[in-house]
Amino acid sequence: MEKLKIILKICRTFVELLLKKIIHRGFYFNCVILKSKSAKIKINRLANLSIGAKVRLDDNCDIRSSKNLSIGRGSEIGVGTAIISTKTGTVEIEENVFLNRNCTVVSCEKIVIGAGTAIGYNVVILDHDHYYVKDGPQPWNKIKTAPVIIGKNVWIGANVTILAGTTIGDNAVIAAGSVIKGDIPKSKLILQKRSTEYREIK
Repeated sequence: MEKLKIILKICRTFVELLLKKIIHRGFYFNCVILKSKSAKIKINRLANLSIGAKVRLDDNCDIRSSKNLSIGRGSEIGVGTAIISTKTGTVEIEENVFLNRNCTVVSCEKIVIGAGTAIGYNVVILDHDHYYVKDGPQPWNKIKTAPVIIGKNVWIGANVTILAGTTIGDNAVIAAGSVIKGDIPKSKLILQKRSTEYREIK
């Protein structure tokens, strides 16, 4: 009887582990995720990737971790969206975040997207920038970095670009087509006026 109890306990533990998480070569899939057949997940041997329960990865998503990348429970990653942590980068997507189609998130330092945030079509989020050399070859392989922190319950409209060194407060709204850099207060609507301006290249 005692042996049977031990066997049942071992079996129960195994089943619980199987249902709650699958660990393989650094992957951490917490319970069940909904992954399209065309969605791609790639992780380097020494990197970390965490995907929470009930995460949905739509068609042609590209999820790549070379250091640290996490997607929180109940989040949805839209068709064609790329989320990439480079060898020096960390991406933290908290619970119930929605990224629409064809977004790009690339981290060379740190990007955090707070819980409950919704992100529209074609949004680009980068925590790095390139140097510019006037009248000479561009050093495309040299970058400067600064973290991007997006608060909770933020609404980001379509075609927004969020640049390195940006902090967006909780409950803020970023209007479509905006280019954002710097500190955005919480609970504010950010709307950029459209105008064309010509400047000399320095």
